[in-house]
Amino acid sequence: MFVADEIIEFEFEHIKFSLSDFRLQTLTLPYPLHYHGKNTLEIHFVKDGSGQVILEEKTYDVKANYFYIVGSFITHGQIPDKVSGMEKYSIYFTIDTSMASLELQELLRGPIAVFYDKYDCADVFNKIQSEFSQKNIGYKQLIISYIQELLIKIIRGHSMLSRDNIYLSNNENTHFELEKIFLNEFKTITLTDMAKRLNFSERELQKYFKKNYSKTFNELKLEARMQYAANQLIFTDKPIATISLDTGYSSTEHFSYAFKQYHELTPLKFRKAHKRD
Repeated sequence: MFVADEIIEFEFEHIKFSLSDFRLQTLTLPYPLHYHGKNTLEIHFVKDGSGQVILEEKTYDVKANYFYIVGSFITHGQIPDKVSGMEKYSIYFTIDTSMASLELQELLRGPIAVFYDKYDCADVFNKIQSEFSQKNIGYKQLIISYIQELLIKIIRGHSMLSRDNIYLSNNENTHFELEKIFLNEFKTITLTDMAKRLNFSERELQKYFKKNYSKTFNELKLEARMQYAANQLIFTDKPIATISLDTGYSSTEHFSYAFKQYHELTPLKFRKAHKRD
């Protein structure tokens, strides 16, 4: 289940929401650590199975009927249980809270939360999935009403940590698309290719990176490379030479130097310090 070309927009308590991704997926392998840019909110809900979620270098055990919610610049990833795996829903929003109450602005600026569902939200997620699958007349209106019901239950029942101010992009789906490109194509993507795919000029795209990530294209590409390498060192037993090639470096020496410059540890020392089963 994937939604990308049919953004659903609505307003809730003077907050503008743009839903650009909804999916139900089964994880059997660790999902890479990553984060999203400004004005983003991602809601995950474990439907079945169990595992762990990593949020800002802390690890939490999760199982069926657990939420974990992340906002702007929150590094996160998932480790499904080796036996049961993890089946989960996720919803990705960009948001504009500029007209919302101060209380809600604080609540939704970069939240990070893990909690058990006390409000039967599984049924709401199942209804959303059903509407996306069938797409009968009025399905978007029903989806909006179900999401609003979900937000009410979350906001009423749980407080979420806040971060500093946010910036609204003119292209509500750009955050998700460019992050997906960096995550999956960090070895080959160029600024020119990304600009064409996102309908930006190269200059506009560089400005977008600065406004939303405070980084350049090359810095974000290096970050994606180094995060991929870190995940491989933590979650696999691949030789460092193999990870070097997978990350796009022509030699292990060049990779080790770049990795140490970025993570302040050699690949071998990093693996020993962070290795997980």
